[in-house]
Amino acid sequence: MIKLMSENVKEFCLDCETALELTIDGQKKKPCPKCGAYRRKREYSD
Repeated sequence: MIKLMSENVKEFCLDCETALELTIDGQKKKPCPKCGAYRRKREYSD
């Protein structure tokens, strides 16, 4: 498994705010399990 720079990265669905699994680079994006949207936002916490 590829380790991300920060351990504290979270991805959320832009539409319904559901927390999502991180997508690994090169992997196909999965839609949100709740609403089916592909748009995401990332949050980094230190």
